[in-house]
Amino acid sequence: MDRKMLRARQLQASKAVLPGHARYRLEVRRCHAELDVFSFTGEERLCAPYCYAIDFTSPTRDIDPAVMLNKSATFILQAPENPEQVRKVHGVITRFNRLTTSADETRYQVCLEPYLALLRHTRRCG
Repeated sequence: MDRKMLRARQLQASKAVLPGHARYRLEVRRCHAELDVFSFTGEERLCAPYCYAIDFTSPTRDIDPAVMLNKSATFILQAPENPEQVRKVHGVITRFNRLTTSADETRYQVCLEPYLALLRHTRRCG
């Protein structure tokens, strides 16, 4: 495969995953608001569920918590040096907070955890 074909495939792959200069994207099922990832921290450990705290901005001033909480979500991370290298973290939104609001956007924070995290809300059957 020559360099032109390889570069064309890389460009096509990067456009299909994350358009523009975005390196991260948050997709929440049935949420139609524009979500622009501002920052995130993630913790992954052996024998423990992961937790990603994701801060994002949106022109939507009042996203309804019911639209976000306990909804399926995917956090997409794209390596800057290799646009074809993409990581997707699937889970559920377990926390949702509105942090600040300005004239043109509102900043929010969510916590993305595996679906297993929802079990902490159940009672033990004995």
